[in-house]
Amino acid sequence: MPRLLVLNRWSRTAENRPSSSKFVGVSDDFRKIETVSLTVTNMWFNFQKSMNKAGVDVEKLSYVEKVVKQLNTDLGDGSGLTKKAHMEEMMGPQPTEEITIHGPNQCKNKGSGLKRFVSQREKAIKEGNKRPRKCKFCSSSVHDARTCPQKNNSSTADKNNSSTADAEKNKSSTVDVTGEVEVDSGNED
Repeated sequence: MPRLLVLNRWSRTAENRPSSSKFVGVSDDFRKIETVSLTVTNMWFNFQKSMNKAGVDVEKLSYVEKVVKQLNTDLGDGSGLTKKAHMEEMMGPQPTEEITIHGPNQCKNKGSGLKRFVSQREKAIKEGNKRPRKCKFCSSSVHDARTCPQKNNSSTADKNNSSTADAEKNKSSTVDVTGEVEVDSGNED
């Protein structure tokens, strides 16, 4: 594509416009990267323009090939320049030590109602300060009143006593209009 038809806003360097004024508040590394990036982009467009001018003419294509080969010999062998070496050349050497900084733990804030992430240490301290639960029946801290073995033993004895109490409840008493109490034993003869 001709360079005139490619607008800057469509390119990768949309914000990186060359300026005649000095960059204010921009680091030297960024300026170097920006300059190299713009130069490489312009070189690719110039090479494509020269290839388009050569067209399908064999003589012109052989001339472009000869010039490119000459450039390759003049620039030397680029096999020693790896991607890492290229980045070091652009931005300076990278630290080779092991990275010990990790990302922070994510806070769960959707529907949890908590404003911050509570650490395991804080949870343990909070649980340690609580009074242990005790059985209301026998005051043991191993179980609660629902699973108390003493309550289960006494509940079977209570069931026998409750059956006699139910029989007493079945006897109904009625009060007459005159105020006399009549007791019905439940036997209808």
